[in-house]
Amino acid sequence: MSKNSKTLNVAIILTGITLLFIATWLSTACIDYTTRCIFPFKSAGHFFLAIPFIAGASFAYSFIFCLIARFSNKKIGWMLLIVCSITLIILAVTSNLPSKSIERAFGVKLPDSIMLVSLRTMDSFNDGMVFVGELYGESKDMSNFIDSFSIETGDEYALSRLQQYFKETNISEHGKTYILKDRNGCIYRDETQNKLYFLIYSR
Repeated sequence: MSKNSKTLNVAIILTGITLLFIATWLSTACIDYTTRCIFPFKSAGHFFLAIPFIAGASFAYSFIFCLIARFSNKKIGWMLLIVCSITLIILAVTSNLPSKSIERAFGVKLPDSIMLVSLRTMDSFNDGMVFVGELYGESKDMSNFIDSFSIETGDEYALSRLQQYFKETNISEHGKTYILKDRNGCIYRDETQNKLYFLIYSR
């Protein structure tokens, strides 16, 4: 193998590993979103635990394009690497946007009449992802959204769980707490009837 070929292989492998790491980080990232947020992605704990496996997969992924560049054409190898990697990054971003995360949490698409004010996703390791956030909408629209789920009136334990995650919010017995029977979580509707706070665990 010539020196140029070795240099080419190293360049392709390093580029492929870097791009696949970026795509994997984006697809596994936690969300920390507010209405004023530009970049909502944060590193997830399990990403760092999986680095050895990601590194191995990234090397194998890059090596495929090395073979293409060697036995076919250098430009084709580079072009396929870039196109495939950019596609993976785009898919990672679009599948992990706040709008998709809230859909994963509730199992349904959020109605256009209800606004997502904030959303945080956290990796709980044992219980999967935790979705914590706030919704805002007109009282009627919020009632219709809540009624679309199988719910039951929440108890003090459900209220205390919500209070743990919303320490700066006045979550008290003056609002209404519900348990989502078909989801592992609970919601709180404040006195104004326009705000909804949620805590959902999703494996």
